[in-house]
Amino acid sequence: MPPIASGSGYISAFDLSLKRRYSLRGQRHSYVSASCPLPPGVNVSSFPLVRSTYGFEDGTKVVSILNKECRVRG
Repeated sequence: MPPIASGSGYISAFDLSLKRRYSLRGQRHSYVSASCPLPPGVNVSSFPLVRSTYGFEDGTKVVSILNKECRVRG
């Protein structure tokens, strides 16, 4: 996080959006509950699970991406 003026700054607002929904066989799902459909012979893959962007009043933006692994069951 960028330095805040002499430690006297504070967060005045916070917004969280969760997206990436899809339908399967008439039911709504999100990628959090999704399976891991990998090609034959591939047992693990990495993917970006969460991307967050923090914007500050001075125009500074900090982007963070959380990567996770998907493994084939069995």
